Amino acid sequence: MNNTEKFKVLLVDNHKRSLDSIVKFFNRTYNQRAIIADADSYSAATSLLSAFTPDIAVLDKRLSDSGSDNCDLDTVALDGIDLAQEVWKRNPLAGIALSTASPAQEVIRALHMRAPAGAAFAYVSKAGDDDDLAESVEAILKGDCRIPVDDHWLSRRISRHGYATDPFTAHEIALLVVLSAGASISASCQILQITRRSIDVRLAALSCKLDSTEGVMVQNAIHTGVLNNNWLERLQQILVEEAEYQGVELNAKAPSST
Repeated sequence: MNNTEKFKVLLVDNHKRSLDSIVKFFNRTYNQRAIIADADSYSAATSLLSAFTPDIAVLDKRLSDSGSDNCDLDTVALDGIDLAQEVWKRNPLAGIALSTASPAQEVIRALHMRAPAGAAFAYVSKAGDDDDLAESVEAILKGDCRIPVDDHWLSRRISRHGYATDPFTAHEIALLVVLSAGASISASCQILQITRRSIDVRLAALSCKLDSTEGVMVQNAIHTGVLNNNWLERLQQILVEEAEYQGVELNAKAPSST
């Protein structure tokens, strides 16, 4: 698809704030190209599909059938992957971007198993930013799949915005941010979607670079400016929301430098 060609896009999310944000993104980024239809539930989306055949669909993985901002687990019967299959019944070459807090490889595997030949698909982190969504949409418009090498949005954002300065890596800063939000080691594994061994490797590197034990590592990182409050508090806020979504318990935040 060329850069001027119009396309139809279906946007589905049962959280009104998320849906409004995605609609605004497409209006702002593709205002002369995107023909938008949006829905806040599985049934509303399938009703739209009877008269609207999308070229691209951005779908929430976790859907209820009872409308906006209602996602009680007891009401969830069908999800975004099921809805993707309904889209593919109408247009086997439609590109699908699935928005979720689930691990990327789990989602990509599910889409890969169900996608028709030639259909592009992508993973979009629920906690990601517009850049994450833009990269997925641009890949799909080119007919490509977007499979992130790093499952987690946090490392990508830290790398993209230059929050990790030498000698620290984006992965190490991501772990410090998660710990600063009150995550235990076990919770950090869940949030970052990595193994305890990977956590231990990062902790060992951080201990050397910060000359700190695990118990005071975050405080030292804040006081020395490795973690900067100009962006740290915003990332902490997003992580708290993501942890709540995933059912991960956090303790009180580490003290700030202010």
